[in-house]
Amino acid sequence: MAEATHERFVRTVMEHMCASLDLSYDEVMAERDRDERERLRRIWRETQDLAGRRAAALSPGAVTYSVGSTDKKLARELARRLDSGRPFTPRQCQVAAYLAWRYRRQISGRIVPGGPVAKP
Repeated sequence: MAEATHERFVRTVMEHMCASLDLSYDEVMAERDRDERERLRRIWRETQDLAGRRAAALSPGAVTYSVGSTDKKLARELARRLDSGRPFTPRQCQVAAYLAWRYRRQISGRIVPGGPVAKP
């Protein structure tokens, strides 16, 4: 009940503010939603780009892995995904960050996360 009252109050205040700007409340909210979608698209593109750079740097030829290592298998899967041109899944982005942190001494410092990453 209190939330509905608060939402109604916020909507009323926003309508008054929009009226002073000669805009409708719906136009302002549509613009806000458009900005939010664009922000999420930008974040998604940056995440995909970073995962791609990490996958290229972690390829088995560029980093030395132990024989029969699970990390080597994960790096190969990331490289295959990169070569196919398909987008990375959120889990694969986490795996790329984990491997970048784990093998940070063998790859470029610009793509290494700022701190330890938990194993996905």
